[in-house]
Amino acid sequence: MILKLYSRHQKYASGGCDYTYRCVIMETITTNGLVIKQTNYGEADRILHIFTEKLGIVSVLCKGARKYKSHQGSASQLLYYSSFTLVSGKGMYQMRGASTIESFFSLSESLEKIALCTYLFDITKALVPENMPEQAVLSLLLNTLYILKTKERDLSLIKAAYELRLLALTGYMANCEECCICARGCKAAYFSSSHGGIVCDNCPPPADSIKISSSVQKAMDYITKNDADKIYSFTISDDAARELGVACEKFLLSCAERNFLSLDYYKSVCEL
Repeated sequence: MILKLYSRHQKYASGGCDYTYRCVIMETITTNGLVIKQTNYGEADRILHIFTEKLGIVSVLCKGARKYKSHQGSASQLLYYSSFTLVSGKGMYQMRGASTIESFFSLSESLEKIALCTYLFDITKALVPENMPEQAVLSLLLNTLYILKTKERDLSLIKAAYELRLLALTGYMANCEECCICARGCKAAYFSSSHGGIVCDNCPPPADSIKISSSVQKAMDYITKNDADKIYSFTISDDAARELGVACEKFLLSCAERNFLSLDYYKSVCEL
């Protein structure tokens, strides 16, 4: 939908007057999306970062969002998947309406789960360019929130699986079948973040390599290749889970080329 707003400017001249018109075109878009970050702005407004189906991750000004009787209500809050009506503006969209489709707000009742969600949102925002639709990543994120909301799964496995699958969807697919140095199919002995995959025991391991078991190699291969709604349906030993967590985290930080304060916070919460 396109809204055209006209304003008239009158110019007086000898013998009469001229009229000039200015046409402001504002595009209105309705799309489903998940609020992944919110920042207070001014006295009563918020700037939301919404991962939408049609537009990708966009910045949205939500006027009056912090008022008690805000007409957007809970639909414009963190952890809500909603239908949004947005109007394009200078630098960011403006919200014209929102209605809730699915609430994941109950996750905030668990300190560990909300800390993990914050980290997952941060790495998603870091790896997915703004204003670029990424339906597969959005589906992965929504499915992960649903698992966290409805199932009792090991949070460390959910974290590792999300990290590895997110990397695969954003162009950093881990090589879990053949050695990254000699290119031979093998059972893994190491995982190298800088080489993006496994290293066999016949090749000298790169400096950043960590030792992994064959069960971790199989788990990584399973995560990268299975349907997104199945990547959390596996079990491994506690030792293998720790190996997997270290490998996936190191790989993500290497690809993102940065650290995340939300990761430090999540780890501190888990140690309580």
